[in-house]
Formats: sequence, structure tokens, C-alpha cells
Amino acid sequence: MLIVISLFLALISGMARAHELDGLPDLMDALNDEVLLKEFNDPENYPAYLYKPRDSLRHQVGKYRPDRHVDSEHVRCRHLAIHEDRSEQPISWRSRNTAASNVFYHAHRAIVYFESLARKSGQAIVPPARPVVVRLDTTVKWAMWIKFSNLPQYNNAFTYPDIDPKKWGTQNEQIEIWFAKPNREYRPWYFTWRWVPGFKNTFLGTERFPFDGARVPTVIYHEWAHVMTKSFLGIHRTAPLGEGYSDYFAAAIANEPIVGNVAEFAPFGYRRRFRDFVGPAVESDCKKPGLFVPSLLWSLRVRFGALRGDMIVWRSLSFLNPQSGVEDLPVALEQAAAEVVSGEELTGLKKRLGVLLKSKVCE
Repeated sequence: MLIVISLFLALISGMARAHELDGLPDLMDALNDEVLLKEFNDPENYPAYLYKPRDSLRHQVGKYRPDRHVDSEHVRCRHLAIHEDRSEQPISWRSRNTAASNVFYHAHRAIVYFESLARKSGQAIVPPARPVVVRLDTTVKWAMWIKFSNLPQYNNAFTYPDIDPKKWGTQNEQIEIWFAKPNREYRPWYFTWRWVPGFKNTFLGTERFPFDGARVPTVIYHEWAHVMTKSFLGIHRTAPLGEGYSDYFAAAIANEPIVGNVAEFAPFGYRRRFRDFVGPAVESDCKKPGLFVPSLLWSLRVRFGALRGDMIVWRSLSFLNPQSGVEDLPVALEQAAAEVVSGEELTGLKKRLGVLLKSKVCE
């Protein structure tokens, strides 16, 4: 029976797309969970951004008005400038690019968060010397010295240092954030479902789903967190703790322990939910931290509250460096916590860290 219903819906979907029957496209959008995507790209909502109301399971579309400190012509300000792919000219507001408006809005939400956290914790931010260049819909990988390589890149988001290593850490360094173009990859031709309307865009016909990080708030927070933690952890993929800390701060800004939770733009494996209870680290957690680091950091937020938890995590950065690993977390977190909590709370934290990160587990 379920197969018959599915085939019927697929037939209706094909008819709606082929003949644009009144009402049916809206119905199929609702059945395919594409209403948010359609609303987000509605010109009437521009400049638009995605947000999830408190106690809601679904994201909604908001509209905002850029303030007087923003360039009236291009999508840029003193913090960042948004470009399309390889263009050296920032995107114009007149282009009504919803990905650009979403990144612009959420990057500023992250900026406000870190500035507030720095004031409350006393741990200063080291801002980029130059505005960060954000690129949308990039299709190639980054390469040192030449920037744009010929190697294809889709379905991801990255933060990169200047292409010239001599500029790293100087006033001339140009940091860039790239949001790769979403790209759907279908299953091989002999998979029947890849040809059937209504099924070809499901897991039955799709091998890899398109991922559009520029439209996912927590992904934007994650990449901006790399910029904010660069002076402590670096922004190279080899930095062991960089991804875990960025995941934590992305979740902290969103106020929920999950990164990538927008079904229309970050499907399936692109959602990372931290464990509700973090157990003792095992050898694999040391070699590839994965969810262990953000889960551990989030447990501090649950234990001490949002503000004190965030302050401990932010202060701990001053006791770390780009080569630091999971085994260095206990000392860094204990020293940071000593400036925020005391007495039994601090003693309890030390015992807990001793259980979670036993000596020699990372040898």
C-alpha cells in the first residue's frame, strides 16, 4: 500500500512540475519539506535570514534592515566582505542574494557574541587585521600561493589563512571563509529510483545530498569561530582542537548542542549532535577528537550554566596552542575554571576531568 501511495505522489509531482498545475506545486513542496527553501528565496523577504524560535523544531525566515554602519552598495562592513566565487568585487545588495544576506546577518550575530564574551571574561579577542573575505558558491579547493586550484570542491565550508605564508600573523594577512557550492550526486544509472520523479531527490536516488553551509546558521558560527580562535588554535586542518572548539562555540551561539540542523540545506550526515552525557575518552578520541571535545565542553555549559561555561571554554584557549591535543584539555580547563569557579565546584571539576581524561589514554 505504501508503495502505491508513493508512486501516486511521484506521479502528481511529475505532473505538477511538467504542467505547473495550480496549487499542486505548493502541495508537493509541503510534502517534500521544501516550504522553507521556497519562502527563503522569496524576493519579498530579502534581506532574509534563517532562525529557529525558542522551543521550535523548525527554522523560519526572518527579514532585517542593515544598519547605518553597513555599506549601502555592497554586502560588506568593517568586519567582512562577501564575494561570489572568485570575484574580487563584493556582492551588491541589489543582487538580492539570500545566501549573502544570511551569512552577513549570522556572522554579525557571532561577532556580537564573541565581543560580549570577551568583555565578560576579560579574555581579549585578537581581531583580524583586515576584513574577512567570505566567498559563496566556490567550486575549487584552496591552494597555497595560487589561492584557486583546479581541484573540484563541493558541499563544504572552510576557513583559510592568507595564501602567502609570509603574511601569516601580520597586519597584511587576508583570512578567507569559503562556502562551497552545493552539488547533488545521483546514484549510478542502473539505480531505477534515480530516474523517478519524487524519488530521485531522496536517498533512494541520491548518493550525496547537496549541502549549502551559507544558509545554515550554525555552520556560519562555526567558521567565524575559527577566525576568533585563530591566535590560539590556528586555522589549519592539522590543529587537533580547532574543530571541536568551533563546534562548541557554534552550538553556544545557537544555544543548542547541535550543528547543521536545517533539513533543507544541511541534510543527513551534515548534522552533528553532541552526546547528552560524555563518557571517558578512549584512544580514538585522542587521535580524532570528533564529538568528544564539543561534548566535553558542552557538559561544562550544562554543569556551570551558559555564561560561566562559555567563560571557562573561552579562557582555556590562552593555555592552548595549535599543536595542543585532547590530553592538554584538563590542565587548560582547570586553569581557566580557577578564574571562574572555586571551592567544591572546582574540586568536582578536577575529579570529573580526571575520570574523563585518564592519564596515558592519549599516549
